[in-house]
Amino acid sequence: MKRANKYLSLALALIMALSLCVTSFAADISVEGAVNSETYKAYKIFDYTKNGENFAYTIEANSPWKTFLDGYKYNNVDVFTFTASATDATKLVVTVDKSFTGDAAAADLAAKLMENVGTIEPTQVVVANGTTALFTDLPLGYYFVDTSLGSLCSLVNIDTTQKLLEKNEMPTVQKFVQEDNGEAWGKVATADFNQVVKFKLTTKVTEGNDQDYIFTDKIPAGMTYSNVKVAIGGKDFTDFTLNKVGDNDFQLIIPGTKIATFAKDTAIEITYDAKVETTAVVEGDGNLNMVELNYSDHTTTDSATVYTLDFDVYKYFETKQGETTAQAALANAKFVLMNANNEYAVAELGENDVYTFTKWGTSAEATKFASPTDGEFKIQGLDADTYTLEEVEAPAGYNLLTSKITVVLGLEVKEGTETYSLLNGETSVERIEVLNQSGAMLPGTGGVGTTMFYVLGSVMMIGAAVLLVTKKKMANEQ
Repeated sequence: MKRANKYLSLALALIMALSLCVTSFAADISVEGAVNSETYKAYKIFDYTKNGENFAYTIEANSPWKTFLDGYKYNNVDVFTFTASATDATKLVVTVDKSFTGDAAAADLAAKLMENVGTIEPTQVVVANGTTALFTDLPLGYYFVDTSLGSLCSLVNIDTTQKLLEKNEMPTVQKFVQEDNGEAWGKVATADFNQVVKFKLTTKVTEGNDQDYIFTDKIPAGMTYSNVKVAIGGKDFTDFTLNKVGDNDFQLIIPGTKIATFAKDTAIEITYDAKVETTAVVEGDGNLNMVELNYSDHTTTDSATVYTLDFDVYKYFETKQGETTAQAALANAKFVLMNANNEYAVAELGENDVYTFTKWGTSAEATKFASPTDGEFKIQGLDADTYTLEEVEAPAGYNLLTSKITVVLGLEVKEGTETYSLLNGETSVERIEVLNQSGAMLPGTGGVGTTMFYVLGSVMMIGAAVLLVTKKKMANEQ
């Protein structure tokens, strides 16, 4: 990052500092607009001494800053010269080349000091309380002030209380998921098994930041990521590092040196695809996807959740016991399931009569969901949507259903203070009960009842004929 914009208004060039007259022996540095609970450090580079109207900067002969500053060049010119003090052998008098002046010079020095600050103990460390970080009773001198945000990095001459303005922000991250391609981004989505959903991580370039942005995306075991992309300022950005973490997560690093080349509030967007495997959590708490953004020593997090749904089908018939009607399970009824695009569900039958959805296919590929002996089966791994369940084979002795059954799947969940509804104003089902009626016996011919009538009729006709013949014979004999 170009630090000049962050501290030039606060830093005083070393040459200007040499002209200050000091009458106090200790001073304070107040950082205003600090980030609560962040750590701020002040490093004394030079001592500030005064004798009457004369003053000078000195440095301890064994100061860890001396080694670095002894070789520091600006525009290929050695800036600092160190001469042994005539009055104190432990101190060196500092003189500065006259060409080292102005804001650019101070900015260059501050950036170089920042590169070496990690190995040197600070003079004083404070933690911000609210929006203020206060260094008190500092020995007079020329100070380098830095923060755990890695961003303040100001040079300060103090002879009285000095105020610095912390203009830097801690970057934060947000995570979103898309319900279906082209739809709005939100915190909750639903999906079929084997469907690919899209995730998005967003943050921005904040004031004063030039540290690496390290994103760690924690993907649940039932999902698999792919196709990770980065855009900064709406344009594709490829200068990032992508590492796999553990079995299922990834880490993405955007170098601070690259972040520093973008203006404040420039949008950073990371997108990736995630396939919902057949091992994903069904219903319940869903599949929670977490992200962490690590910046310096600080971490912010956010999440989005993907749900996949299921429903039960219970097939039965009714029996009568006196005046009471009871339900009884009915096996061997077969169904197909269709979506709004008239595609057919293809699924695999597992344990406990659970069908696991695998894809949408043609009618020839359709799975026939069969009711078991207890009449109940489950179909799992479905998106929130409206489906059609159709009976295609009825059990022997039962009538086939003449109408199709509408199945609405959805959910309403709370994420923090927000409520997300994926129901479209309809009521989601968990269990569907399907009644089959047995057929009534129609009248027929050739039964045993009519045969009896035929036999009796024939006997009567034969008897009448015999009686008639007998009467005629008797009449003739007379």
